[in-house]
Amino acid sequence: MIWNADRALRWILLLGVLASGCRTPSQSVCCDVGVPLVQAEVMKETEGAEPRPFLLPAEALTETFVMRQTVTVRWSNDAGQAEEVSFDAAIQRQGGSLLLLGLGPMGGVGFTLSLAEGKVSFENRTGQVLPFDAERMLADVQRVYYPWLDGSPDCSDCVRRGRRGGFEIEEHRTQGQVSRRRFKSLAAGRDEEGVKGGKAVEAGARLGIVVEYSGDPAFGGLLRDARLRHEEFGYEVELETLRIDWID
Repeated sequence: MIWNADRALRWILLLGVLASGCRTPSQSVCCDVGVPLVQAEVMKETEGAEPRPFLLPAEALTETFVMRQTVTVRWSNDAGQAEEVSFDAAIQRQGGSLLLLGLGPMGGVGFTLSLAEGKVSFENRTGQVLPFDAERMLADVQRVYYPWLDGSPDCSDCVRRGRRGGFEIEEHRTQGQVSRRRFKSLAAGRDEEGVKGGKAVEAGARLGIVVEYSGDPAFGGLLRDARLRHEEFGYEVELETLRIDWID
């Protein structure tokens, strides 16, 4: 199954339903990530299937915390009109796990999504099915908050580059803080002329994922707030951090 703008739209609409905190019987799904996480540097497509996202081990982020956020997702509908949906979420990094909670208006949990011991687990209280593997949401969280380049930076204002997980990664640092990241796919067939995410793409264009940071310092040289833009799938996720509680 190939990703396109329609599937991205269905995912965004589903997030709005999950965030409503509706009470229905829970549905649990546990899926093997599919390959050893540390060794899986390039994900390979199977015929007729959508490639699974590369995930770092949960422990690759050494800081432990609970972070409360407001998440806003924006996209353009088929008529070219701007749409958006917002909901509260919590991210917990503790022990050997990474946990993402979608919260309803009264604080109820609409879904739980976790990565632990190389496996992704998803509990859905809405009775609906995600249009793609749940680990794709975790992949976006990792692209924003996890370290992707080896070694400690020895500069305050510079650009660092490397390759990992099927992406060429470019990280901009400004006054000692990460101000921007860009993930460019190394997979064949990604540099095509046509339409991706509802936007025209020139031949040879390198579609990717762009993350821009703002606000006060948080951890690991990152700032508290972030905006992730997926150029291929045509959506944008804005993360406003309301509170960070550190876990010993």
